[in-house]
Amino acid sequence: KFGFKFDLKQKASDLHLADKQRLEIFNQLSQEKNIIILDEPTAVLSPQEIKKLLEQLKQLRDEGRTLILITHKLKEVLSVCDGVTVLRKGQHVWTGPNKNLNLQSLAEMMIGRAINFDRRDVNLGSLKVSSEQPLLEFSNLCLEKNGQVSLKDFCLKVHPGEIVGIVGIEGNGQESLIDFLCDQRNETRKSGGDWIFSGKPSPAYQSLRQLGWGVLPEDRSRDGYLLHGTLLESLFLGHRFSSLFSRVPWKKGRSKLEELVKKYEIRHPGLHVAGKNLSGGNQQKFVVARELSGEPSVILALHPSRGVDIGSQEFIHEELLKAVERGAGVLVISSELDEVLKLSDRIVVLYKGQVQGELKRSQFNEDDIGNWMVGGAH
Repeated sequence: KFGFKFDLKQKASDLHLADKQRLEIFNQLSQEKNIIILDEPTAVLSPQEIKKLLEQLKQLRDEGRTLILITHKLKEVLSVCDGVTVLRKGQHVWTGPNKNLNLQSLAEMMIGRAINFDRRDVNLGSLKVSSEQPLLEFSNLCLEKNGQVSLKDFCLKVHPGEIVGIVGIEGNGQESLIDFLCDQRNETRKSGGDWIFSGKPSPAYQSLRQLGWGVLPEDRSRDGYLLHGTLLESLFLGHRFSSLFSRVPWKKGRSKLEELVKKYEIRHPGLHVAGKNLSGGNQQKFVVARELSGEPSVILALHPSRGVDIGSQEFIHEELLKAVERGAGVLVISSELDEVLKLSDRIVVLYKGQVQGELKRSQFNEDDIGNWMVGGAH
């Protein structure tokens, strides 16, 4: 009835995030409740699954159910909702029927100004991506996690002045690539192939920060931001000093912090308050400001706009594009297909740990990409 597929013998605790989301949605829809509240239900679903879920929501509405959809995906709001309520900074802004709304008007009410939804034009200037030596290269990379192959014969190049996007339903290899590069859990190891940075093979034990990368982590509160520390302490995350007893340059750091907060318009209640007092969008803007301020040659952007408002999404995208304009190479791994389509020069689709397809910007087709994400043929 609902189109979800599960291995009924598998433990729920062992499911990937996307499958846990599907199971929870199935659980709620199958109970035939009169009122159903869905909070960001499509965050990790494939385009086909999103389309099918929205159709099911319309059917449930037609059956007389009441549904409340909480989401920052405006296309979904316009697609299925009859009435809309807009909140901004904890305040009620507007309530009314959906029929007179569009992307621009809805976004402007949400953040108080106009938003650019256009996909960027490709303008690589004189960089000549095809002939430039790649900044980053994966050559037949094979990864194992818990004794199982999680990524097989993965090949990819990222050139100067280029954004390459990796998409796939969560649990199809991108998490293992993230873990391997960021060395977060030490569960993923290389079993074949190699990865090359600036023309030299890179050992897995060398941290990306040592290599001079900028990293926007997939979970900032776990890997890149101190909720219970100050902004100044978060500014120093990942920096290495000459010895255990070196003095931390607090004065210089405070000056840098004030500069970044002003330049990137990060709203905060005070530089000495705990990081948790900033909104999610401003936390992410802080991480972006810190990671890109040193003008890294390679940027790893992991779900860069997950869970942030439209205004913060636009800010993040603009900063990544500025980095590309100066010649940086950017690798974006995101579950938001619209985000990858907007930013990327090339897109690679992963399915069950292998490259299912690759497209240049002129070839982008959402139906093809969505089909590849669920294992469809080329």
